[in-house]
Amino acid sequence: MSRRSRNQKSRSPGFTLIQIIVVMVLLAIIAAIVVINVTATGDVKAKAAARVILSDLQYAQSEANRRQEAITVTFYPAEERYTLSDSTGQVLVNPKTNGNYEVNLPQDIGDSQLDLLTVDFGGGAVAVTFTSVGEPVQGGSTQPISSNSTIVVRNGDYTYTVKIVPVTGKISVVSGT
Repeated sequence: MSRRSRNQKSRSPGFTLIQIIVVMVLLAIIAAIVVINVTATGDVKAKAAARVILSDLQYAQSEANRRQEAITVTFYPAEERYTLSDSTGQVLVNPKTNGNYEVNLPQDIGDSQLDLLTVDFGGGAVAVTFTSVGEPVQGGSTQPISSNSTIVVRNGDYTYTVKIVPVTGKISVVSGT
């Protein structure tokens, strides 16, 4: 019997140990990536919602300055939405959609678990008005916003807070409450 025929007979069909280990390692890597992406979704959505709010507040502030008129952002926490309107109460046109500047957070971010938890600009106010110089005041008044003016969004265990500084109107997002 030749050497070649003996080797062919001794090999049986199947996978080598090395091939099985490589497949197992690849499956473990893929599973780890999926778990990370699935568990981080709530955090990403909550942060995205907070950044959308921050962006819209900054837009309202710059529009007030550009138009030289008050622009108000009114929040409706029970409905998870807010609107931007001018000094006459007319809802602004959203430059991205050419529709009314109304934002429904769960719908616009794409997550029904998203919650507009609290809105407080002082004295129970749920609206902030930016004056023609960009100063934030309690919605529709001349009363300054409180130093603890916040908008809190939550998705599951993840919470982000949008803060507005009185007088300067500096807006920021911080993790947690």
